[in-house]
Amino acid sequence: MDKCYSIEVIDGITTTRFFRKAKMSAIIEAMDEVLAKHLSPLRLWEFKAGADIDSNQIRDIARYGQKIWPTPSKAAIVASDNLSFGLARMHDAYRVQELHETRVFRTEEAALKWLKEEVE
Repeated sequence: MDKCYSIEVIDGITTTRFFRKAKMSAIIEAMDEVLAKHLSPLRLWEFKAGADIDSNQIRDIARYGQKIWPTPSKAAIVASDNLSFGLARMHDAYRVQELHETRVFRTEEAALKWLKEEVE
């Protein structure tokens, strides 16, 4: 499969950037790749091109994240268009887990500022 994302660690934050509309299969693949490399409890997910997923898939992605991610951890999702932002907010609502925080942002700068704050 042709990857539509890149993963890199920048200042201790695992940054996953989707450069084409993200489908559920690509998001799960990226999650597995990040987990396999044991990169960081701080994660940034950027969806500049948006996402091609529905509300049921959002719920499934959130539940999968609850199963695989170690805690404590923080994840910031950057989605600038309205549809992707709304879908990411749905994910945020489904992703509730003790010792884990997820927040959705419109800009990478705001997301990075939040990620760099102390984990409460």
